[in-house]
Amino acid sequence: MAGRGGGMAVFATITSILVVFLFVFTVVFYFQAEAAKRDVNNMEAATAEFIQPAERSQDQVRQLVAQASAERQSLVGYLVDSRRDIMQRVTGVGQDSLAQLNTKLDSVPGADGSALLTVARDALRENEDLQARLAQAQAAVERAQQDAANETARVASIERGFQETISSLSAEVAGYRDEVESLRGEYGQARLSMDSRVSDIRSRADDRVSILGNQLDQALANQRAAEEQVRELRGQGRSTGIRPRSEESLVDGFIVEINDGDRQVTINRGDQDKVTLGMTFTVYNDASDITPDATGNYPRGKANLEVIRVFSDRSIARINGRVAGRPILNGDVIANAVYDPNKIYKFVVYGFFDADGNGVESFAETRAIEAAIRNWNGRIVDTLSGDVDFLVLGSRPTLPPEPDINTTPEGLMQYQEALSRVERYDNLFNSAVSAGVPVLNQNRFYTLIGKPYGDIR
Repeated sequence: MAGRGGGMAVFATITSILVVFLFVFTVVFYFQAEAAKRDVNNMEAATAEFIQPAERSQDQVRQLVAQASAERQSLVGYLVDSRRDIMQRVTGVGQDSLAQLNTKLDSVPGADGSALLTVARDALRENEDLQARLAQAQAAVERAQQDAANETARVASIERGFQETISSLSAEVAGYRDEVESLRGEYGQARLSMDSRVSDIRSRADDRVSILGNQLDQALANQRAAEEQVRELRGQGRSTGIRPRSEESLVDGFIVEINDGDRQVTINRGDQDKVTLGMTFTVYNDASDITPDATGNYPRGKANLEVIRVFSDRSIARINGRVAGRPILNGDVIANAVYDPNKIYKFVVYGFFDADGNGVESFAETRAIEAAIRNWNGRIVDTLSGDVDFLVLGSRPTLPPEPDINTTPEGLMQYQEALSRVERYDNLFNSAVSAGVPVLNQNRFYTLIGKPYGDIR
């Protein structure tokens, strides 16, 4: 019994010790747990500045943690180094902040709306395009430079040829100048010789003139006596003879029918009378109206006619250029200086004419007058012989100034040609007057053929 009681006491003692120890351990553990909990809270509060609890579960954070672990760095250290490296590559300054980065990106075109890498790639592509265009431009410049070099060489070759030509021409001109000087010297000597001969001729001519003067006085006296006899004979002729009407004043036909509504008339001349289409006539009251005035000009008729239809014995003509207040009547006469139903007139045409009515006269327009005469059955001849019916004269050719020693061979030829034309014009006129051949100037010719001035076709 005693032994069992002692054992219970020991058990109770050990149990009390264990309870105390457990209590002490529990108290120590509790305080340690509280301290650890405070440390954990403090650590979580401290780490919250770097990462929030909700952020730890994000995939990007886990990837960053894994990358930092692979680099044997903490996440913060890895991020700091990464930011420094990124800033160093982007801005060139590792310590730049994001705000500084944004400020610097504001000056980069396109960086405000696109990723920096995209902007860089676009800039790279643009740079490549610019490089390609630059290469093309450089190639074009090289080609242009080569072309310019070729053109320079060609121009230099042309200039050399030009200089050679100038040198050759200068040599020829020098030769011509020497020849001219030589000819001028010969001309001077010839002129001196001619002056001497002229002086001698004049001296002898003066003597001859004195002798001829006496003879001329006698001849003039004889001429005056002869002229007086001629006037007496002409007066007798006027009293006993009949003066024939000039050929250009002869009546060529009559108007036999009038159609005022169609501005047409019928004339008594047709195909059997050698009338052709386009032939023109002037209308007069009667034959007495076709008489030139004191200056040789013919009066204007009532109207001009142009044949538009031709029958065997009659023709229909259109009325052109009618004069107001002068009616056309049956029986009115028609005239055309070129036309005659019974004969073919011969014409000599010479001078300067304005056949197209442009106000400019030329020698070449003589051909148009001649062509019109041929179309109206007239005949053109070159020589003013006795059987010529009319001389049609244009304006007298103008004679240029007389050439001198400095006149070119071309100028001499032009002067000689003009002189020949003037002499032929004067000779034709004088011959026609002497032979009694009617002379028609442009105005008279147009009047008598029934054509407006400058309307030869």
